[in-house]
Amino acid sequence: MVSVVEKVLSKIGLNSNWPLLRKFETLIFAAMLALLPFFALKVVNVTTTSLAVKNTTVDLVKDLRRARQFAKEHGVRISVVSRQENKMEAGAYLIEDDFRTIEEIVLPRGVAVTGMVKFDPHGIPLQPASFLITKASKQNKVIVDANGIISAP
Repeated sequence: MVSVVEKVLSKIGLNSNWPLLRKFETLIFAAMLALLPFFALKVVNVTTTSLAVKNTTVDLVKDLRRARQFAKEHGVRISVVSRQENKMEAGAYLIEDDFRTIEEIVLPRGVAVTGMVKFDPHGIPLQPASFLITKASKQNKVIVDANGIISAP
């Protein structure tokens, strides 16, 4: 009795090449299996990039709110200033008053923050500001409006 597969193969002329077809199928399967780790690495890379940018954004918003509150409570001018990564130092942002650096927050490798805001002694920014957080092609923005409202749209 002839199976359906054998009938189809005989119609397209592959009846005698069945072992060759099985070898080709095995080769395709092995190639897909060999390429699987590359796709997994890409997924991990995209995920870690997104998480690094998101976590840095959340931390920056918390630190901006803390700096604004510190300016209110102590009646001093407080600045939050970004510092770009160079060969000697990792990227960071600094919380400073007029005389000294209060805190330096070091960023994860590859994450860059660009921006600056200065709060007056009442916790109001001297002018609206924005911070841009980037890593590779992923980016987020933190906005400080004229009233001191801090948001990350």
